[in-house]
Amino acid sequence: MQRLIREFGEPLNPSTLAALMLQWETKKRKLDAIEDQIVGAVIAIGQSKTVGNVVASYSKGRREYDYETPAKAVASDDQVALFARVTTDWKGLCELLAVNPDIVKQSPPSVTVKIKEAK
Repeated sequence: MQRLIREFGEPLNPSTLAALMLQWETKKRKLDAIEDQIVGAVIAIGQSKTVGNVVASYSKGRREYDYETPAKAVASDDQVALFARVTTDWKGLCELLAVNPDIVKQSPPSVTVKIKEAK
């Protein structure tokens, strides 16, 4: 507590603290609404944007692949044997055969909005 008082000055009286907390809530809700608009616009564009010191970083989301099913559909037993270990390297076999894996799970795209530190 002493460290906080040294860094921020004297503690606020309860009514001033309450007023600041309500002011923070109002501004936070407005800023969250603006951020939601930025996120929606950047997702629609599909790429990161930087304006001034504000960076909206776009991520298309993580994908989980099924390499086994498409590789098995076109691979011969001899080709499967080349990649067989304790487990079969289905990803390697798909790459060898130039076969696209099936996407079995896709997380939604996301955007992170941050302010860059000024240099």
